Amino acid sequence: MKKELYLPTLSHWEYGNGWSSEWGNARFLVTPAEGQMNVEMWPGPMSRAFVEPQLTASFPVSDEGIEEMRRWILNGAAQINGD
Repeated sequence: MKKELYLPTLSHWEYGNGWSSEWGNARFLVTPAEGQMNVEMWPGPMSRAFVEPQLTASFPVSDEGIEEMRRWILNGAAQINGD
């Protein structure tokens, strides 16, 4: 059984901090800019510097945007992981 996908709280994104993590073989990078959280996702084990993202999306910096992003990351990870 997988644990819950951790994402930082709203204040983390409001201060312009980025975030990177993994879910199974899927790797993702979140970069906030201009009120949006921009997400890039790719298959591991390589780091972002060595690959082109397979999936990208943007979400508003808000509590609702964080939950939308969580669902998108989990769906994208399932695609990459073959779940």
